[in-house]
Amino acid sequence: MTLTDRWSDTRRKLEEIQVGPSGPELVVLDVTTSTNDVARELAGRGCPEGSLVVAACQTAGRGRLGRNWQSQEGGLWFSLVLRPGSRMVPVFRLALVSAVGSAEGLREKTGLAVGLKWPNDLYIGGKKVGGILHELGQDWVVVGVGINVNQVAWEGEPATRPTSLRLETGQVHDLEPLLAVVAGRILLRYRQACSGEWEQVREAWRALSVMLGQEVVVTLPDRSLAGLASDIDEDGNLLVKVGGALVTVTAGDVLLTRAKGRSPGRDA
Repeated sequence: MTLTDRWSDTRRKLEEIQVGPSGPELVVLDVTTSTNDVARELAGRGCPEGSLVVAACQTAGRGRLGRNWQSQEGGLWFSLVLRPGSRMVPVFRLALVSAVGSAEGLREKTGLAVGLKWPNDLYIGGKKVGGILHELGQDWVVVGVGINVNQVAWEGEPATRPTSLRLETGQVHDLEPLLAVVAGRILLRYRQACSGEWEQVREAWRALSVMLGQEVVVTLPDRSLAGLASDIDEDGNLLVKVGGALVTVTAGDVLLTRAKGRSPGRDA
């Protein structure tokens, strides 16, 4: 069986939920620096929207704010190429679109109560199980998704408390069907947002949030602020209540001051 044969379910899912005018590409790699690097090259060459790059291992995986992301074999590391410009979907909304799709896909496949921390971190029981990184080009957006699946240990001391699907369920998970469902849910939510149904995506994010109604500390480039995570606005920015005022947070590092935060409902 070839590598691409192994990911045939994913290929069928990408073709089934085709979001562009032509069929997407599927690139499967044993090792790469970062799937985002490869996806950016494909996007720059004009690959079809919905194209996907997946790798068994990344040697230079990265997360938000330039942080290193441990991406050894056993995790799910992939990137999708989207071209939202012609559809008038604000780029920052894509962070919430991809987060909602990822959480829903994981919940569907595992039954775990996967929740979201703004803007696009995936949490289970106060521990981080995955994250999403968006990188922008002139006419494309690459959505990079990293999910801890079968890992049981990490090197050094990660910045956040990590967990994996294996640690949470006690089972080893097959990566291919997991990718097909998660990528499929992201594309479905993306198509929904492109069709003018952004409010449904925003409601889904609220239902999956582990932080709304919780005390948070937000680290901004020039200062920090503490307050209550109140809501997300029309564009997906975080609204934090500080004193009697609502502060709009468009970018920053958010820390829950309560370790476990809010548990999202299982049927969110």
